[in-house]
Amino acid sequence: MKTALVRIPCVHVAWLIFLIVLGAVSAAGQAVGTGMIEGRVVNARSGAYLASARVTVDGSGLETFTDEDGAFRLANVPAGTVRVTAFYTGQPAHSISVAVAAGQTVQRDITLGAPAT
Repeated sequence: MKTALVRIPCVHVAWLIFLIVLGAVSAAGQAVGTGMIEGRVVNARSGAYLASARVTVDGSGLETFTDEDGAFRLANVPAGTVRVTAFYTGQPAHSISVAVAAGQTVQRDITLGAPAT
């Protein structure tokens, strides 16, 4: 029994290698230029953490909602200083500035509403 050998033109192999390398470089570059923001959204009056509050990175299209413990996590945030805004029904929205370092996670809590007087 004779085994047939399939020959692939060198051009096709070169393109395949190029695309694999390009994909790896793109993925590495994206991870290096972004960071993560984690925190909790709290009600200033009651001190309670707010579930289902919407948290956004202004101008980026990134958004998430807090879990039942008021915690949120925003991934792939562009490195640099960004504005993060929290929204919750019945409370005025509140924005904070956050400095995000590439490849790092920043912890920032957001307080909504005026404290009780």
